[in-house]
Parts: sequence; structure tokens; C-alpha cells
Amino acid sequence: MDGAPAMEVLIAEADAATVQIQDSTQRTVPRDYIHGVHDALAWVCGHTDDKPLAP
Repeated sequence: MDGAPAMEVLIAEADAATVQIQDSTQRTVPRDYIHGVHDALAWVCGHTDDKPLAP
């Protein structure tokens, strides 16, 4: 795949991160990591104006 992922793909990934945050049985990575992923995707998708913090 060339170029940036489609917005629909990014939104689906943000939704998947939300599921993992809300349901620990669905979580496959540490909670802090998934929060960072969610925050970054939410910002990229325009769901928030809060730029994620650097690690």
C-alpha cells in the first residue's frame, strides 16, 4: 500500500483501541500503550484538538 491509510481505516483503528481500553479481556498490549495509540489516532482523525504528548 502506498501513501497514507484512508480515514476510514484510521477511524476503525481508533475504535479498536477504544474497545481494548474498555474491555481488558480484549487488550493485547499494555494499557498505557493503547491509550497512546488511541490519543494519537483521535488527534489525527480530528476527534480532538488535544495533541498527544510525546513519550
